[in-house]
Amino acid sequence: MKPKVLKRIINIACWATIVLFCLLTMHYLLWIFATDKFSIRSESMMPTIIPGDQIVVNKLLFGARIYSSLDFSDHAPLKAWRVKGFRKIKPNEIIVFNFPYGYNNWSKIEFRINYVYAKRVIGAPGDSVSIVDGHYRNNHHEGSLGVEKMQATLQGIPDSTLMKINSFRAVPLSRDLWSIKHFGPLYIPAKGDAIHLTRENGIIYKRIIEYETKDSLVCTDGLLYKGDQLMDQYMFTKNYYFACGDNTPNSNDSRYWGFVPEDFIIGIVTRVAYSRDPETHEIRWDRVWKKL
Repeated sequence: MKPKVLKRIINIACWATIVLFCLLTMHYLLWIFATDKFSIRSESMMPTIIPGDQIVVNKLLFGARIYSSLDFSDHAPLKAWRVKGFRKIKPNEIIVFNFPYGYNNWSKIEFRINYVYAKRVIGAPGDSVSIVDGHYRNNHHEGSLGVEKMQATLQGIPDSTLMKINSFRAVPLSRDLWSIKHFGPLYIPAKGDAIHLTRENGIIYKRIIEYETKDSLVCTDGLLYKGDQLMDQYMFTKNYYFACGDNTPNSNDSRYWGFVPEDFIIGIVTRVAYSRDPETHEIRWDRVWKKL
């Protein structure tokens, strides 16, 4: 082979390698800082999001979460920081987050990297949320939250039917008067909030206080104790959210297990990239790049 030809081949190979490296770098930077895509398999967000949808998550709006530790072994704590975003998350927006009880230990908030949910924000830090006859209410938000039609469907289901399928009582289970039809008002803690812990709210905030302090607390007659010491005041160090599925009669969400720590949020859902019917695998063209 002539030297000129060999040199040209080497130059082309070098440039191709550089271009490929740049493309891969851009891909991973976009994936880390800007956007991600998730596949939907459950019916919890119907009719807004349906099984087979591939949803687009915008990380720029709220700020991308950057891991400071890559230890993702079972029960390893989340260690991350967040890039400054353009704005806060608003009630009625859909978010993707790591499920707070990823190892099915309902008494302890734990991080599991590949166990994610998509739900609608009903309440943000500093809000008080309620459920009245199955319909969501937020003291800082005017108008409807979620899909009113689905909430009306829940309203029409007899309590006895919901009790039979164990989907009537809401968190905290010790509050017999709270159900997925009648709930609250529940205050959602914001970073810096100092609250007085009482018999009425101690059990409500117990798990997120344990998450923040890494302490084991005991609830006796509704009051929280750290060892023998009564906890009657607490200042929160993190923000929290209350998130629910649009398929109100059939969604595993904050009504049952409580608050979503802000640390666990991946980003805001903005669109359906595309959708395939889970049975026929055909593309649903009416949902391609559908804005949410």
